Order: sequence, then structure tokens, then C-alpha cells
Amino acid sequence: MVWVFNNTFDTDIVFLPRSRLGLARSYDGIHWEYMMDVERWISPARKDRRVITQILDPSLTATDKYLYVTIGRSDRAGESGHNHQRLRFYRIEKSRLEPYPAWPTEF
Repeated sequence: MVWVFNNTFDTDIVFLPRSRLGLARSYDGIHWEYMMDVERWISPARKDRRVITQILDPSLTATDKYLYVTIGRSDRAGESGHNHQRLRFYRIEKSRLEPYPAWPTEF
């Protein structure tokens, strides 16, 4: 599973900033292991303290050897920042992944 962390405590102006993309696995759908941060991008803030960047629309495709992760990344300040998305693509070798000993406690 790949997902974007939503941290409600990051700022009091922006609801649920989306600046970290995590990867986890489960063999039974109940017990999960945190595998890695695929992307972690702390956004600079505009003058009104709104974040400029965020990770959008993650997807995950798996083959026998690799995980392919794609995301959109909104990375431009302005009134229409979502119109300035950039596609990012990651290829992760499954055999090199090791689970974290514990889930991250910070966002």
C-alpha cells in the first residue's frame, strides 16, 4: 500500500498537508509493516503560511521484481497551484526492502 500522510497538526491554516508518501505491506490485510518513505518533501510556506507543495494521487503497480509508484506533485505558488502538477515516477526493487522496526511517530 502506498499513501500520503495527512498531518492535521502541521499548521493551523492548511488542513491536512500532504508532504510525505509512505509504503507499507501486509500479508493478511490486518497486520501492516512500514517499509519506507517513498517521498518526503517539506514545503516552503507562502506569506499567508499556506504550503506551496503537496503530493497528489499516488498509485502503485507491482511486478514480480519491482514496485512502480507514481505521484503528482503540485509545486508552484499562486492562485492555481493544482494546475502546475509534476509527475514523479519511482521504481523500487522489492528484494532490497526491509521493514522498519516500528512505525514512524513523526509526520
